[in-house]
Amino acid sequence: MAYIGAEPVPGQNREVDDISSGFNGNATAFTLQVSSVNVSPESANNILINLGGVLQNPGTDYTVNASTLTFTTAPASGLSFFGLILGAGINTATVADGTISTAKIVDQAVDLTKLPHGTGSNDGKFLRANNGADPSFETVGGDFGSQNIATTGSATIGSDLIHSGDTDTKISFGTDSISVNTGGTERLAFGSSAVVFNDSGADVDFRIEGDTEQNLFFADAGNDRIGIATNAPDKSLTIGGTVPVIKMNDGSGRTVEFRCGSTSHNPGIVTTYVSELFLGCNSTESVKVGSEHLTIQNGDLIIGTAGHGIDFSASADGSGSVDSGGELLDDYEEGSFNVNYKTGAAGSNTVSAASYASTGGLYTKIGNMVHFQIRIKCSSHTAQGGQIVIEGLPFTHVSTNIASGAYITASQMLSGSNNVRLICGSTQIEFQNLDGTAFQVGSGGVNLNNEFHCAGSYIAA
Repeated sequence: MAYIGAEPVPGQNREVDDISSGFNGNATAFTLQVSSVNVSPESANNILINLGGVLQNPGTDYTVNASTLTFTTAPASGLSFFGLILGAGINTATVADGTISTAKIVDQAVDLTKLPHGTGSNDGKFLRANNGADPSFETVGGDFGSQNIATTGSATIGSDLIHSGDTDTKISFGTDSISVNTGGTERLAFGSSAVVFNDSGADVDFRIEGDTEQNLFFADAGNDRIGIATNAPDKSLTIGGTVPVIKMNDGSGRTVEFRCGSTSHNPGIVTTYVSELFLGCNSTESVKVGSEHLTIQNGDLIIGTAGHGIDFSASADGSGSVDSGGELLDDYEEGSFNVNYKTGAAGSNTVSAASYASTGGLYTKIGNMVHFQIRIKCSSHTAQGGQIVIEGLPFTHVSTNIASGAYITASQMLSGSNNVRLICGSTQIEFQNLDGTAFQVGSGGVNLNNEFHCAGSYIAA
């Protein structure tokens, strides 16, 4: 059977251990023990105390609180002591003070009805003991002040954890999400599928600092730019630092580096694994760069601006004087062109009218050097009597006192007795006698209705 208070021992009297050794005329409180074990009489009336042969009056000369015996007057040194705890009766009316221990209370047995509650001054408060002081009721509110909150389990809060005195700085909780806000603006958001910095799009920069580099990574929110080793990116991605290099590595030693200029190397794209680097577009390798060569894999090499080309200034020069820009190959083309005999009413022209059959020319221009081939034949014509001149060269001859010429490759238009030379000038070919005089269309043996073939070269202006 369980009891509240000291458990009674019916019919058993127990002699208390002698405590007279502690009498000194000052001490009044002593511990009651039987066989060196603390005992707790149910009340002062359940123990007989004799001092110096005189029976003491319970409740007047002494009191009992649990296992502590307290005398009204301190016993003098040398007094004898005798104490006897009487066999306890079962008292169902009054429980002695200080006799109920925690072990005597069933777990979870004390509910709200046994604690202060209702509409009194302690409503909404909790009992707190601080630094060993007696517990006191304190208000439970949203502000815990300087108090620390510790738990080894879980703590449940509402939607926001707000900084005291700075209500627009907080940690907010949503469904499968957490956000960090300062100054009323969301800075960092953790969602179920993404972690986002500055999801609100505010003009707030983001910076990651390294060991020695303050701007290891810098997001310039206001200008929508990223800086690496710089806090002032001027492009979508700007890399700063003393040796700015972007390096890609496949994990097997095959690397490609995009280098800016520094004291250790020039700007460029460099591979450090194989002897060739490929450049291309649309998933096609167009250019192959080797350690000693450049190869066009697909497409053409295009000089996009007039006046530019391939510079051969590194090669050895001849014994002559090189013109300004004379080592730049800036043009190449192939084509066809139309020709005719010089036509006009004046007597210096070759013909006054003509029709042509199977007539035309081909040319190749390398730099400013023009190579051509011509075939000309009239189906009908009216000779004018002047010098034979073929017009229609594709480029104007350079103005110089050094003559350029052509040579006859095949001719039925001239007879075997005609000794002529061909001189190029402007955009025409002039027929001359060997002495330099004009060779006339009226010379013997000339028939413009027969074929004439020639080829030559000249420098274009």
